Amino acid sequence: MKKLNVLFILIIAFLLVSCNSDDDNSTTSNTSINLTSIKKDYYINDAFSHSSNYSFEENKLIKVEHSYGRSEELFYENDLVSNILKYDASNNLEWTNTYTYDNAKRLIQKNSISSSSNPSANQEKEITYTDNSNIQVLFTLSSTQTTNENITLNPENLIIENKLLNDEEQIMSEKHYEYINNNLTRFEIKDPNENTLLEATFEYLDMEASDFYNYNIFTYGPEWKNNYALDTQFGLGIETYQISKNYISSYYRYDYDINISRTVTFDYEFDSNDNIVEQIENMIESDGDTYKTVTTYNYE
Repeated sequence: MKKLNVLFILIIAFLLVSCNSDDDNSTTSNTSINLTSIKKDYYINDAFSHSSNYSFEENKLIKVEHSYGRSEELFYENDLVSNILKYDASNNLEWTNTYTYDNAKRLIQKNSISSSSNPSANQEKEITYTDNSNIQVLFTLSSTQTTNENITLNPENLIIENKLLNDEEQIMSEKHYEYINNNLTRFEIKDPNENTLLEATFEYLDMEASDFYNYNIFTYGPEWKNNYALDTQFGLGIETYQISKNYISSYYRYDYDINISRTVTFDYEFDSNDNIVEQIENMIESDGDTYKTVTTYNYE
């Protein structure tokens, strides 16, 4: 009987420890905090250049303010960005970007309307999802000039090829993407003659990037990685490597047309719950110029 009692006590103790362990795990969940702001400080050859401040509400980006005076405001509908207003240094409205989505929350149209008296600057993108592996984009400038993008996706819904064609369906350039474990490892741009114009290779930390780092997931919805590629013209945009699963650790890029290479490394600081606090990007170009970007993340 004593042995049974001891065994019973040990079982109860084990269950209590397990419950406490579960509770501890839940208290460290990142869902209990919100991203309030991101600040980026830019340096060129060790001299401060400018800064940009990103403000968030409920983890959604609502405003970007640059130290040189320009700013952007974001507005949402059904949890997806519906408008981005861009202002000049005198706070005059320059551009109104309007976004439209389908029932699957995929970006299907983007209009960029200039506030100037010159309507020829206006731009429009019409996006068609032909199947699960192909996206067609029609880009129209001033209602006359058009180009087409033919985007191919892999089974993980990541872009692997993007062909830019003119209005006569002739290839103007091609972009190719390669991945390992959902991390972009190689990116290449080719001209119509298959000559490489730009090539980049990427390496990553053994650590999955947080939603706070990939905050576009809160801006453009579940298709944000594709929306990023579709929104690079007159949008906020992000770095190519940020469509990857993990935090970037370094990359090397070579521009063949200007014969300049870039070697870029990244350092990070995380808090006790593995939330990103700071990222320092150091870039060295082969012509001797250096660039540094210090990005800080603030939460509540």
